[in-house]
Amino acid sequence: MRLSHALVVARMLLAFFGRRVLSVGALRLRSVRLAALGTAVVLLVSLTAVARQFLLPYAADLEVWDLLFSTSTVSLVLWVMVAFIFVKVLFLSSDGVLELTYQLPLTNRERSVAFLLFEAAITLGVALATAVPVMVSAVLLVGPSAVGQILTSMLLPIVVAYLALSLIHVAATRLLSAMRTRPVADLLALLGIFALIVVYAGRMTDLMWHMTDPAASGALVWPTAIGWLAQRAGLGAALAAVLVVCAVLTVATVHVMPSRHLGTAKYLDLRLPRRVAAHLTPYDWCLLRSQHTFIGTVVGLALFGYLLAETELNPLWSLCTLTIGGLYLFSATAPLRAMTGQRRPAWRIYLLSLRPQLLLVGAVGTPALLLVGSPPPRPRGGSSGSPCSGSSAPSCCTRRCTSSCSGGWRRCGSSSWSGRGGGCPSPRSGR
Repeated sequence: MRLSHALVVARMLLAFFGRRVLSVGALRLRSVRLAALGTAVVLLVSLTAVARQFLLPYAADLEVWDLLFSTSTVSLVLWVMVAFIFVKVLFLSSDGVLELTYQLPLTNRERSVAFLLFEAAITLGVALATAVPVMVSAVLLVGPSAVGQILTSMLLPIVVAYLALSLIHVAATRLLSAMRTRPVADLLALLGIFALIVVYAGRMTDLMWHMTDPAASGALVWPTAIGWLAQRAGLGAALAAVLVVCAVLTVATVHVMPSRHLGTAKYLDLRLPRRVAAHLTPYDWCLLRSQHTFIGTVVGLALFGYLLAETELNPLWSLCTLTIGGLYLFSATAPLRAMTGQRRPAWRIYLLSLRPQLLLVGAVGTPALLLVGSPPPRPRGGSSGSPCSGSSAPSCCTRRCTSSCSGGWRRCGSSSWSGRGGGCPSPRSGR
């Protein structure tokens, strides 16, 4: 494999993507592009100024900066995951982009590596943008000595996290393709990455508590492994270790990567009862079978279960992801309007596009609404008093606490009940 060819193609794809974005709608105008660039610069400078003003009283407190860099590492890993899955979903149907490279003297593996580098550049750019205010503030307040911590707590963890996610995604796609699920292998792999995001997001609070616990001072928290190694073995040893890890992850990703690009089915083979299918229009089928609808529905249901069991937020907010497929519906149905040769009024096209979205939201949202509004189970042998009081509290608050107890959705793990006599437990009781 010739890496130089892959780098040239990746740069070409970046240029093509930038020109396509800048040629959409109002961005074609030079004045609009300059205004958008100026807005981004002003926003970045404002966030940096706010961060500097907030951190100014702690400029000489090294312990605060160590804690800040550690917590930044934990949050940046999550941002890398979010940016990774966002870019993957954005380029899920990337066959059109890859068509640019079919006439070039490239092997399939070089083409795949070039597209991987193209996605990596966008993902790392999005992740780094979230860390710029803190990095600039650290250099302004602490001085050049902060560069080492920025490197080991922000930049290097972002790179390692992205390479690890790439290896997991490629390996999962390769495995699922071998299991006769090739048309949807990429979709299922992305859902696996989303499951990792949910698990990691659920563990973030515990990781933060572990870092602020005086009893665990100096203990290793795995997202901060690079900074932990740099503090104990020196910056040079940490850089050498990261270089080895990055090399291993890169070689493994390229080795596991399929020899050619695996296309993803734009529409799933959705089968419905005849009585239901007979009443569906082509617009309905286009939305219900779309890969974007599939991802949005699965992600929404997973978030619904997570919010229902673990947080205070209303779980119905998670159903907003059901609208993802509607963003692509108008462009996806353009061939249908071209085939008929008839010009339909805009209001009719709007109603045809709105109908399948209402059907989807109704089919998923109605059971979810009934589940949210269902009363909690009554405790066995309990008194007629508050459903979350006394000895019956653990049984009724295992899944959620009702308004008579805490006034909202709340996580009520059984471990929170140790040493408490009654009432609804705090999410962090016992800490």
